Amino acid sequence: MTNIMKEEITLTIPQLNNYDIKTIILNNKTYKLVQNEKCADSMLKDSLEDLSWNDIFKLANEGMLHTKYKIGASKDITLKSGEVVTMQFADYYDGHATFISKDCLETPISMKYNTHDYPNGFEDSIAYKYLNNQIFNLLPDDLHDLLYNGTAYGSRYLTLPSESNVFGEDIYAINSLEDHQWAIFEDPKNRIKKLGRSGTFYDWWEFSVCGNDPTTFCGVNASGAAGYDDATYSHGVPLCFST
Repeated sequence: MTNIMKEEITLTIPQLNNYDIKTIILNNKTYKLVQNEKCADSMLKDSLEDLSWNDIFKLANEGMLHTKYKIGASKDITLKSGEVVTMQFADYYDGHATFISKDCLETPISMKYNTHDYPNGFEDSIAYKYLNNQIFNLLPDDLHDLLYNGTAYGSRYLTLPSESNVFGEDIYAINSLEDHQWAIFEDPKNRIKKLGRSGTFYDWWEFSVCGNDPTTFCGVNASGAAGYDDATYSHGVPLCFST
């Protein structure tokens, strides 16, 4: 029977992060491996550029994406209109990875309702139709097909964060549907977005209705603070989706 040595040694072998290795034998001695969490964190990658969206969705669905890539890790996409958008890994929660663009899309849009009746929030807004029809059809084919064939939001392929997703609490909204703060927004600097990647800092919409007033929506102002505005005003919208 092999005796398990109890003496401790320290090893720095980054490659072990990708494998389920419990022990290692050195000079005929068997050692139990304990992963150093700080070492593991330092090996997380900043860029998703080398992965296809199919690979990214697969890693997310297998619960592995957040173990290999940092929150804020980025990947550029080019819309069929020619607009280049930098997507960032925003959160991993309940088995789904969420991505949001670093900045807003180039065109500001209003939340103005499509009917004269009181709407049911974001899904009755022009912004929703704009994102899930016009912009959705401009996505690269591989990403478009992955979202079309299955997404955390059902038929809502592209969405916006709620006020609580951004700030961790309801400030002007009441009972936001998504009630946890996305990891990327724990750093207040990430709440500030430009209009297009080369534009100026700009106010942008969230999907939360402001209080009990269906004609007003919550948003984030150009300095990153919580705000709200009448649905008829045009503000920026980021590109946002979940696996």
